[in-house]
Amino acid sequence: MQYAAVVYLRLQQQTEQLYAYHTQWVSFAGWPAIELAYAAVQNGQPYEAVLWILSDGWTGYIVSFIAPYGLLDEYVPQLPQVLQDAEQQLIEQPGPLQGGPVPDVWVDGGGMGYGGGMTPAWDWSAFDYGTPLYGFQDPFADVGWDSGGYDFSGDLYSDLYSSGGGLYDPEHDAFNTWMAEERSQALSGENPDPTWMDDAGNLYWEGPSSTLHDWSADYDPSIW
Repeated sequence: MQYAAVVYLRLQQQTEQLYAYHTQWVSFAGWPAIELAYAAVQNGQPYEAVLWILSDGWTGYIVSFIAPYGLLDEYVPQLPQVLQDAEQQLIEQPGPLQGGPVPDVWVDGGGMGYGGGMTPAWDWSAFDYGTPLYGFQDPFADVGWDSGGYDFSGDLYSDLYSSGGGLYDPEHDAFNTWMAEERSQALSGENPDPTWMDDAGNLYWEGPSSTLHDWSADYDPSIW
């Protein structure tokens, strides 16, 4: 969930409009994955996409399929085979939903962002997940590019930037970028190498957006 939240925050920051209309838990080669379908506008052009977001405890993966606005629904019947091919190329060891071992970081670090720990014998058979793209309905199917129909409103994830103090505030993109990169680095479980030093000798590491983050030899990812 934490990794998926970081991915979603980045989507919000990188697009002019974002409307998430389908989400569910699925299994990706035995690893719990969040399936997310959305429509967005980037550089003035609308498009649709479906993402599968997962982590094996150390590495985060995003499998994406992008389609022209209004046409994603036409490709959905082919996507299960695309997913199978992606599983074979990306995943070396099946996850716990297929009997694979539970990553140590999930056992020792609080477990997948649920707010509670799990044991190696956690009841994975009780994990509620669906078939990929089960019940998928594209609200923008057959909408033309020039119809003007991409004035999106509403969002399944609107609580992320709600007025009640959600995770995302579009008026403070610099802070949100910093926060997303901090969380992403924390999920990696590693202390990044310092890449920058100021005149006072303070060390920093540089994120993907070129944002500088304070570096310390005592950095502890578990504080997130």
